[in-house]
Amino acid sequence: MKKYVLAYDLGTSGVKGALVTPEGEVAYTATASYPLYTADGGIAEQDPADYWQGVCSVTKAVLEKGNVAPEEVMGMALDTMWKGIIPVDDAGNVLHRSIIWLDSRSVEEARLLNEKFGEGTFTSADYWPKLFWLRRNRPDVFEKATTVFEVNSYIKWRATGVASVDEGNSFVRSSDPKLDAFYAEMMDFMDIPRDKFPQVAPSCGLVGYVTEKASAELGLPEGLPVFGGTSDINAIAMGSSAAAIGGVHI
Repeated sequence: MKKYVLAYDLGTSGVKGALVTPEGEVAYTATASYPLYTADGGIAEQDPADYWQGVCSVTKAVLEKGNVAPEEVMGMALDTMWKGIIPVDDAGNVLHRSIIWLDSRSVEEARLLNEKFGEGTFTSADYWPKLFWLRRNRPDVFEKATTVFEVNSYIKWRATGVASVDEGNSFVRSSDPKLDAFYAEMMDFMDIPRDKFPQVAPSCGLVGYVTEKASAELGLPEGLPVFGGTSDINAIAMGSSAAAIGGVHI
């Protein structure tokens, strides 16, 4: 019986799923699209439910395309667009559509952060002003939210029930003491508790296992290992390096 890893790439327009051999060969792929909601003022949002539905759809499609049995999958991992904001309450309800990297509504919040931390430090396209916008303009959301995910951690949580963010998608904690101290000061200024964000785990580390509910939705075995993954920017860098030395066939 052949073995594969299920890899996913979640971007702005959709998700691509791929069955990859242990040797790095991309054997089969499938794609699914999802909507982008835009409005005046720089608003750019997506529905996190569409992310999960897209992952479920391409999982089933790629297995069918390759005539691969679910038991032939050894594990799954994701790379995703970074700097999304998905607040979720303690019952698992999404409280606001995902504010994605493309959003630029937080002009005033960027100004306030620049006044505090230095002119030119932030723009409205950055993650932190958008987080600050949600804190200032939707305080009800922040009060109710027990966890603030981004795309990668949200999908892993849907798959495993574990709240975990990889190092490449963590923007409120850092293993660098100087940067972590800056994050702590900035979050205090914005009045945003860092305990609302998932703990950081290595990109190559085991996060958890596919739950019974997720197994039924994905069409994958319950107990399948799910790994940390990373952001699309990091994945591009690593993939380009590997391809350059002949390590991966693209």
